[in-house]
Amino acid sequence: MTNRWRLLTARVLLLSCAVLLGQPLVLASLVPVSAPAEAAALPRARPYAEQICNTDPNVFFCEDFEGQDIRNLGSNNCGSTWGNPAIIEKDICWAGGGSYQNATIPVPGMGAGNRVWRVTKTQSFTDVVTGINTGTGGGTIAGWLNPAILGTGARDWYMRTQVYFSPDTTWPSSYDIKHGLWALPRVFIDPPSAEYEAGLFVHHDFWCNPPNQSYSDVPHIRYSNNFQEFPYQNEYCPPLAPGLPADGVHAPRYQKGRWYTVEIHYKLGTSGSTGRMQMWLDGRLAFDASRATCVGTCGDMGYVMILGWMNSADAQTGYLELDNIVFSRAPIGLPGPPSPAPATPSGISLR
Repeated sequence: MTNRWRLLTARVLLLSCAVLLGQPLVLASLVPVSAPAEAAALPRARPYAEQICNTDPNVFFCEDFEGQDIRNLGSNNCGSTWGNPAIIEKDICWAGGGSYQNATIPVPGMGAGNRVWRVTKTQSFTDVVTGINTGTGGGTIAGWLNPAILGTGARDWYMRTQVYFSPDTTWPSSYDIKHGLWALPRVFIDPPSAEYEAGLFVHHDFWCNPPNQSYSDVPHIRYSNNFQEFPYQNEYCPPLAPGLPADGVHAPRYQKGRWYTVEIHYKLGTSGSTGRMQMWLDGRLAFDASRATCVGTCGDMGYVMILGWMNSADAQTGYLELDNIVFSRAPIGLPGPPSPAPATPSGISLR
């Protein structure tokens, strides 16, 4: 599939002088304001909903969908815009099927009225090149990160998302549901040619014996090239019942109709002594493995996807919602607290 590349248009916030009752607003005195702590997540006109994105220097990318900067979406519209300030080139030809919505139920740590990215399984996707319907939901937004913001996050990083599956979601019977957050080499080549693909999904191939059964609701990490997944067959078996908290020994399973916070630690390495993967579910360690996570030169991470995708072979019911996506050089943790409201100006008088 050929990607169409367009540079994002820079946005400038214009400041104007207010006029009150026909008279100019005059400052009686200037009140010194301390500069906020430098945050690696590039600022935007509307502060991020989560304080960590505005203040933590380890954070280099955030998307909470409160900025509403994903524009002109249509069915397979490669001309759409992703205005996240960390993205220097977008690649969202697959974005048909995703939409801004108010969260179905309150997002933990963020309160009511939070905006989320919803991906509906019933909306089909047709490849813009081949014209073939290859899946449903779409909803993927992707692009290249500004390399100047990555620093040490290019080969060892943490990524976190919140995810909600609607009560009528049908788990995959044949393929998979890709959801949440993904990271690839800066020079993106579609797997299995890529040196690695780090992402979050559920897949029918998670299997335990006994009881000789596949489980389609276990969160997985995709890693290295050629679609490798962790955990795999007979790892972290038997799984827990859906909704039980992770215990680091048995694979957890998603429960529908509730929010989860999923965090992945991904360290590039070509051997078990250098590569590592970890996953936390709602702040509890679920998986931990030291193994080869990439091949070849293991190039720096620099291409990110917020991915909502369901294969057409599976039953198409339900939707998922995503929110509060963070990439960081250090552990992230559970969402919150929300960013404080802007302070009331002081030292101003009217004349």
